[in-house]
Amino acid sequence: MKLIIVISIFLFAFGFVEAIQKLTKIRHDLTRKLTHILSGIIVVFLPYFLDVREIVILAVIFTVLLGISKY
Repeated sequence: MKLIIVISIFLFAFGFVEAIQKLTKIRHDLTRKLTHILSGIIVVFLPYFLDVREIVILAVIFTVLLGISKY
């Protein structure tokens, strides 16, 4: 359950940055940097909420999604 919440937080952060870009016409490189900063902040707190196995599962899920998005 905690893993689903963390995935939802990541998706919300990505959607939030995408909405900011669409509404304000901020340059793509700035929103990309903002996405990386938000992701880093979320990742820093993962060990407080998830165990190692859940963090590995989360990493695998996002790796697969990034791989799919490249094609």
